[in-house]
Amino acid sequence: MSTHYDDHNHQRDGRALLKHLHEVEAMTWRFSARQSRYDVGTPSSNPVPATASHRGARQSHPARRGTSGGVRAHFRACAAMLVALPLVASPPTLRRGVSNRSVAAASTSVRPGAARRVVLTPAQKAREARARQVASTLERLLRARVSSPGKRLQLVIRPGARADEGYFSEIFLSGRPIQVKKLSITELSLRARQVHLDVPALLNEGKIRTLASQSALRAIVTESDLTALLARGRGTRAMGLRVKYLGDRIRITGTLNWGWISGPVTSEGRLRLVPGSRVNFDILSLKLNGAELPGFVKSRFSDRINPVLSYEDIPFQPRFRSLQLKGNKAILTA
Repeated sequence: MSTHYDDHNHQRDGRALLKHLHEVEAMTWRFSARQSRYDVGTPSSNPVPATASHRGARQSHPARRGTSGGVRAHFRACAAMLVALPLVASPPTLRRGVSNRSVAAASTSVRPGAARRVVLTPAQKAREARARQVASTLERLLRARVSSPGKRLQLVIRPGARADEGYFSEIFLSGRPIQVKKLSITELSLRARQVHLDVPALLNEGKIRTLASQSALRAIVTESDLTALLARGRGTRAMGLRVKYLGDRIRITGTLNWGWISGPVTSEGRLRLVPGSRVNFDILSLKLNGAELPGFVKSRFSDRINPVLSYEDIPFQPRFRSLQLKGNKAILTA
C-alpha cells in the first residue's frame, strides 16, 4: 500500500530525529573533553608513553568505550529515523493521491550522470537513413572514379548537418600516384570544403554533380606522365611523342606521317592553362628534319595534340590558378 504525505506524522518524526541529533552532539562534546584529559593530562599526572600498549589502553578506556558506544547507538537511531521518514519534499510538490514510493521511483529511474537515450521521430530517422545513403553512394562513386596503385588512395568524407540534402563539410582525397579515369599523374591532393552536391544526380544517375564547393588542389605531372597521356591520345598515339621539360618550356619529339609531311619532328613551346579545365601546348617552334614548318602545319599539329592535359574528370570543380615547371615536374595548384 502506498504511503501518502502526512504533515502531522512528518513533523512528529522530525522532532524525534532532531532530539537524537542533539544527544549525539552533547555526547560528542563530552567524549572530546574526556579524550583531551586522557591524552594530555595535568602536570601532576603520569602521561602514558605512545606505545602499542598505550594505544590498547586508550581503546579500552571505559570513558571511551561507553561514550563511543552511546554515540553509535544514537547514530543507529538517527539512521532508522531517516529510513522511516517519508521522502522529503515540500507539500506543493506532492499532490493528493500521489504516493511517496512512486515519486521516489521516478526520482531514481535515471541515475546521475547516465546518458539519456535520444528518441528520434520517424521523420528524423528517414533523414538519417537518406544521409547515410548519400554518403555511401558518394564514396562508392569516388572510389570507382579515382584509384591509386597499391591501394594508396586516402579518402575522407565528412558529412554536414544536412547530408541528406547533399551538404558535406569536407571531402579529402589524395594519392601518389593517382588515376582519375584516363588521367594518370604522379601525385594529386584535393581538399573540398562546404560542398553541395546534386542528390538526384548522385542517387539516380550515378553522377557527382557539384553545385557549390571551395576546393584546393595540388597536382604534380612529370615528363613521363605527359608522355603517357599523349601516347593514349586519339590524335597522337601513332606519333610516338616524347616530352622533355626545359626550364619554362617543354620539348616534344616524335614522327609525322602526313603524306608529303613525313619524318621526325621537334617542337618547343609552353604549357598554358585555358578555360574548360584544360592545359594546352602553345607551339613556338615546329621543325621537320631541322627545317621550320609553315603555320598551317603548326595549326594542324596543335589541333591534334591539344589539350595535352584535361582535368574535367577531377571532382568538385577545382579551378587551377597556376602552373609552374620545376625540374622534371609540372606543378598545378588550385
